Amino acid sequence: MSAAAPAEDSLDPAGVELRRAALLAETGRWEDAARAAGEVLAADPGNAAAHFLLGLARISLGDFRRGLDAVNRGLAVEPTAEAGHRLASAALLGLGQLEEAVRAARGALRCAPEKAETHATLAGVLCRVGRAREALDAARRAVELDPLSPECHYAVAQAADALGERTMERQALVRVLELDPQNATAHNDLGVELLQHREIGAAARSFGAALAVDPQSPVTRTNLDVLALVLARRLYLFALLLLVAVAVALGLEIDAEGTRGWLPVRRLVGLVGLALVGRWVHRTWRQVPPALRGPVRRRALRRPLLLLAWLLTVAMAGTAVALALLPRDLAPFAVLALLPIGILNVVYLVAASRRARRT
Repeated sequence: MSAAAPAEDSLDPAGVELRRAALLAETGRWEDAARAAGEVLAADPGNAAAHFLLGLARISLGDFRRGLDAVNRGLAVEPTAEAGHRLASAALLGLGQLEEAVRAARGALRCAPEKAETHATLAGVLCRVGRAREALDAARRAVELDPLSPECHYAVAQAADALGERTMERQALVRVLELDPQNATAHNDLGVELLQHREIGAAARSFGAALAVDPQSPVTRTNLDVLALVLARRLYLFALLLLVAVAVALGLEIDAEGTRGWLPVRRLVGLVGLALVGRWVHRTWRQVPPALRGPVRRRALRRPLLLLAWLLTVAMAGTAVALALLPRDLAPFAVLALLPIGILNVVYLVAASRRARRT
């Protein structure tokens, strides 16, 4: 979201101060930008551009009510300023006034139907009110008007996500990142899309890229928790399947009335299964950026449910190896570990189910 910047050749003091406010806004120094715009308005209360910059700064700071007031004062001076209507739409979204936000976005479109940004704004607002098909039409029109705009392609990704069109969403996000490799939001959203398809290593790379651009992003850090959870659950499932397979092989061997023909089968099942799990772990972990490995480990250790999943994974994998490799006379002793493992599995599954319902 942006407001109209003053002309570069403004030489009067108000113009210089307004330009400074615009530069502060461009660098995300919203408090300073608000003060600079306020100083311009103190000398020139009818300066619409200053009102819009003040509104932009306050909206970016989360002060949607005062941001909307500032934008409306600017629109009172310049009612056909499309930037003002777009800012009003953003403020109304922040206030939860969704239909009013749609009307404001349509007002921007009426003022400048030839600008891609007005169509992209309308698409984003329509997504928020659940009108995804209309949003996709608006986003596509935005791309037609400006095919090199990352914001327009991101609007397509948002609409596609709302419609459940995963292939279209991924293609749009990839295009956003081709045009703007430093777009942390697109990196994060691509990571979420990849994670939904269980492409864990690729998702980790996207989250790593997002954090490299914006290390303080709370959304990406939350998604790291999700990544750690998915990784733990995948390994938990692999270890459980390995344990069951080896236990079945051992049971068949014991039922074979003393023959030793099943011993190679039991060992083969255990070793092949362990090799496959190890290969998956190695390949996936190599795809996780080194900068993320520490945070993922720490998050796993700080969450009781995740820690329980990791402990169960290690216990089941270790028991499966013992069942596979121990001589048949000793292997039944490893079966004794199945009881506490089974109890812990019940505890874990119940806790995970309750947490899923709360989430």
